[in-house]
Amino acid sequence: MTSEHEETRQTEGEARTVPIVEEDFATLLGKFKIKDDLAANIAENISHTGGANVFEEPELLTKRLVAWSGEIAPAKRKLVIEQWFAEKGIEVSPALIKKAGMSTDHAKEAEDGEKDGDEVKYVYDAEKKQVRMVKQNEP
Repeated sequence: MTSEHEETRQTEGEARTVPIVEEDFATLLGKFKIKDDLAANIAENISHTGGANVFEEPELLTKRLVAWSGEIAPAKRKLVIEQWFAEKGIEVSPALIKKAGMSTDHAKEAEDGEKDGDEVKYVYDAEKKQVRMVKQNEP
């Protein structure tokens, strides 16, 4: 027996309970012109690697979707995240939507900057007679 939110699939001889939202997510990806087999693969991968509530947590889903940046353009990722959570009635911060629309490299840089807690500092360069950003490891 399965609830209306789950179904059982056979994978390599063993039953696995899969949230139906995985299929719903693949369908949404298909609406954004992602081929059906690729959309199903992405949704399944996100379901397997993102944890039980990946499709209900904006940050987690965005992070997993950004990992597929080679197959999904940043602008499409942004639209997918916006529509997915709008349909679910879950509010998503503008910063997270912006992150979904970044390239993988930019998203990693932004994440590294958040971890470091580095804020941009400026100094007056007397030689050049202008204000500039402090260089890395500069006192």
